[in-house]
Amino acid sequence: MLSLISAVAIASSHTTSRNHAELYLLHMKNYLEGIREVVPDYNFHPNHHMSLHLGEYLCFFGPVQGWWTFPFKCLIGLLERMPTNFQNGQLEETIAKAFVKSANLRALTMKSGCPTAIKNCHNFFSKLVDPDIRDTIITEIASFVTVQHDSNPLEEPRYENLTLSKATQKALHDYLHRSPCVVKKMRYFTRAKWTYSIPSHHKGNAAILIHPETGNESLPAQIEDIVQISSERYFSPYAIIAHV
Repeated sequence: MLSLISAVAIASSHTTSRNHAELYLLHMKNYLEGIREVVPDYNFHPNHHMSLHLGEYLCFFGPVQGWWTFPFKCLIGLLERMPTNFQNGQLEETIAKAFVKSANLRALTMKSGCPTAIKNCHNFFSKLVDPDIRDTIITEIASFVTVQHDSNPLEEPRYENLTLSKATQKALHDYLHRSPCVVKKMRYFTRAKWTYSIPSHHKGNAAILIHPETGNESLPAQIEDIVQISSERYFSPYAIIAHV
């Protein structure tokens, strides 16, 4: 089992090389030989044979995130759970049309000439397809996309053009040991499928538990401000200032 875990970890790495491919093949062979030794009567499947060729594809095509089909498998899974008329042969057309429509709508919302009515629905659409919220493996592919830190008009509803309170300014200065050059004050953000917000936006999402550096008990707290800090080259992770 440890050999299988090692093989999967190597194969799914975001970087690869011929050494990666050789290590993957070594661990996969050890795994299959272990199965044969522990369960002599086990009947291997075509997938076991195919797994021995994956190392070659790592050398040919690079990291698997660039060519694996998990996003389509997720889409197929969603469609399979939907009520259908059981007409075989129509599934492929449905998948293609749904994928193209989603891609076209996503591209339309990013165009400067996008109609205002569609722009106003962008947040609802994002919640529907956001991989961080929907928990799909598309998140893996999204990790390769460089985040542009120019201002994006589609994200403006999240931000508030307000002056930070003195308490928030002091907390940022004490934590960062400097004054950030650019700060955007946000009303909410989503991280790992959980949405956090300031009280004026949603009181429930502003209530949190914090773990002090000293002590084992969690303490109730309320988020007072959520800010996004920018340096000259990139936006840092969200900084949350909470007051007990």
